[in-house]
Amino acid sequence: MFSFKFQIVFQRGLEADDEVFFTLSLESAKTVVTVLVDSLVPTGYIHFAPDGA
Repeated sequence: MFSFKFQIVFQRGLEADDEVFFTLSLESAKTVVTVLVDSLVPTGYIHFAPDGA
C-alpha cells in the first residue's frame, strides 16, 4: 500500500505534508528488511526463494 502512494508522491514531488507518509514508508521498509535478515535468512529457507542465491 505504501509503495503505490510513494510512487505517486515521487512523481509529483515531495511536499511539506508528505513527511509523515515518508516516515511511515521508511519504517515499514526497515521492518521488512529486519525481519528478512533476522528471521528468514538464518532458517535457510531463503536459499530456496526464486531470487535466492
